[in-house]
Amino acid sequence: MAGRAALPPEQDDRVTFVYYDVAGRDAEAIRAAMDRLRPIDPADGQPYDALTSWRIDWRWDGNGRGQCDLGTTRVIFSATITFPRLDPAGVPPTVLAEWNRFVRGLREHELQHVRHAMERLPEIDRAVRTATCETANARGEAVLERIRARDRAFDAETRHGLASGVRFPG
Repeated sequence: MAGRAALPPEQDDRVTFVYYDVAGRDAEAIRAAMDRLRPIDPADGQPYDALTSWRIDWRWDGNGRGQCDLGTTRVIFSATITFPRLDPAGVPPTVLAEWNRFVRGLREHELQHVRHAMERLPEIDRAVRTATCETANARGEAVLERIRARDRAFDAETRHGLASGVRFPG
């Protein structure tokens, strides 16, 4: 896979944060706002305080005669993290400190999902490039399924971050 420099996910232009705005002056009101607005994971239909979705595609050039040149494979990655954003106006400093601790942990959890996917991009590239034109997509899809399985295992291990204290209020 020709070279993009490895950047931390939070600096990579292929990673986008999308925010849902919450407001409240105390922890209970902020929690209630998050509970109303937080995203629903299409994989399990459950709401979570933040949600990462990533997409990995691959392309290669053909020679115009129904052939393919797997040596020109390009792996394309993008990720979107849906994340809460608090309006700090009127929020007491102690609640704001707790919020900031929470979003640091939540951000780290979501960025780990991105890292899991990004770390496997070279594996997808190798799988596709070393396949035949008939098997390339299936080989790439097999790697994608391993990435999805790792994401599911990570959320099960961490209980979506709760096991490491990613909760608000704490």
